[in-house]
Amino acid sequence: MGFKLRILVVFVAFVFQMNTLKSQSDLDNVPVVLIGNNTSYEKIANSEIRQLFNGKYYRWPNNQSVMIVLPSSKHQKVELYSDLIYSRSFYAVKKYWYSLVFQGRFNPPHFFDSDQEIVDFVSKNKGSFSIVSEGKYIPDELRIEIQH
Repeated sequence: MGFKLRILVVFVAFVFQMNTLKSQSDLDNVPVVLIGNNTSYEKIANSEIRQLFNGKYYRWPNNQSVMIVLPSSKHQKVELYSDLIYSRSFYAVKKYWYSLVFQGRFNPPHFFDSDQEIVDFVSKNKGSFSIVSEGKYIPDELRIEIQH
């Protein structure tokens, strides 16, 4: 019994260390772009990005409602984006959001199957924001610079 407990403690410590390392990684280490429409931000810090994606704020500084846009389970890079933003799997992210929505603490995010669908939605909806892979199809007016 003591041996199994030690193995469990070592495993838990390892998982905790891996999660700590992931949470310290910056979004700018991967070629992604933060995009937003009428958010009042031209630049934003990594720490604030995570707070926004976690539903900490309901309104942008210009009083526009915050609309979170995320990749769906069919998106090619869903696990990468989920890991970058939340340090969790997509299904853990979805569970997190179900909890917030059912508690009445935030409106549900909008989920899309591709970066192009995300860009199209953000370009048409004020207050929306997301991350997408770096690409030429992203209008300059949607780009938000990530501060180090």
